[in-house]
Amino acid sequence: MRVKAILAAILLGAASAAPAAPDDLFHQLQANAWYLTTGDRTSLVYVTSLGRGPRVVVLHGGFGANLYYMVRAIEPHLGVREFVLYDQRGSLLSPHRAALDTLSVENLVDDLERLRVQLGEERLVLFAHSMGSRLAYEYLRRFPDRVAGLILVGAFPPRGGGSFDAINQRGTAMTSRPEVAAVLAAEGVAELTEASTDRQRTLNWRIRFAGVNMVHVERWRDMEGGRAFYNGETGGRLGNSLTGDWDVPAMLGARRIPISVIQGDQDYVDPSAAGWSALAGEGGPLVRCLNVTPIRDGGHAVWLDDPRGFAAAVTRALERSAC
Repeated sequence: MRVKAILAAILLGAASAAPAAPDDLFHQLQANAWYLTTGDRTSLVYVTSLGRGPRVVVLHGGFGANLYYMVRAIEPHLGVREFVLYDQRGSLLSPHRAALDTLSVENLVDDLERLRVQLGEERLVLFAHSMGSRLAYEYLRRFPDRVAGLILVGAFPPRGGGSFDAINQRGTAMTSRPEVAAVLAAEGVAELTEASTDRQRTLNWRIRFAGVNMVHVERWRDMEGGRAFYNGETGGRLGNSLTGDWDVPAMLGARRIPISVIQGDQDYVDPSAAGWSALAGEGGPLVRCLNVTPIRDGGHAVWLDDPRGFAAAVTRALERSAC
């Protein structure tokens, strides 16, 4: 089966405290799959899970990406937690079955709340990456009493209002590094011409995609996602449905929940989680619950740049049940 081969390749080589063969993980994902009917009855959301223990809900990035690239980030912890993964509405395995202009992040918030109810959980621990952090913030805005904790990776700052130009510029700088050029040259795909093959064009794209997400671009084969695993129309629509302003401290008010932020020091979204670290001087209940872990020589997919350091940081985050 072609899909099985693709997913096996995605999961190949993942480090784990209790390693599972790629086929085993593939079968676990399939065996545990079910479909959540959206509240407006227009779509089915693909849900699955890995591991055992207290539940953690994983919010992938994108918007418009998919759950599979997050498997390597959580695999070392499958012996101590059950991770519920799902493709957000409009993504690879959860197509939005109404007009695209009806899709919004409010739909995703509704779906997440419906998932919580279906799981029978009073409150959720959310493990969010990239734009998944923005979904986590919007869920917190509407359902602050339903969040038990946040584990944020490659996250957006706690407050909006800034320009996305800086993020785009940092992303461009990541792909323009000499290290990326060296890998492109080593693979013989530095210069594309009309005579270049589709395989060469794909290699060029994959290396550049790794270059924006990883510091150690020489490991570009480890970078999953993109292209067939990403719905750009969905991503654009959902991004446009968001406002540029958000304020996590205001959303929390006097509530105290553990918040762990794990961020590469070269993450183009917010290097070293500078926005979250800036809260340290403000005092208040949020700061007492906040733990920020910068990962040296880490990018947006920081678990690929430093698997051991990232796994240790996630272990500490999972152990924080209260603050």
